[in-house]
Amino acid sequence: MVCPNEIAETFNNGMEFFSSFGGNPVSCAIVQAVLDVLEEEQLQQNAKMVGNYYLQELGKLQQKYERIGDVRGSGLFIGFEFVKDQITLEPDTELAQKVKNELREKFI
Repeated sequence: MVCPNEIAETFNNGMEFFSSFGGNPVSCAIVQAVLDVLEEEQLQQNAKMVGNYYLQELGKLQQKYERIGDVRGSGLFIGFEFVKDQITLEPDTELAQKVKNELREKFI
């Protein structure tokens, strides 16, 4: 595992951390294959490019519809807020539930 010291130190809390799969040859081969595909197919760069496009387009929707609050994200990890208006930014949980349920019903 490669990570900054501040993250590694969070595991130093008195409880022993272990993984029954970590470090075995099969798991290592799988990880290497995944990393090879990520690099060869430039999937990180693609996610950044597509994500930036989505953020741009969602920003346009935000300008058009006052029910969209903040739009934010990185790569393909993107989110936005449903609000009652863009001034108070009061969450519109009913609209969020409706959209979530509609998406689920359409298997999205």
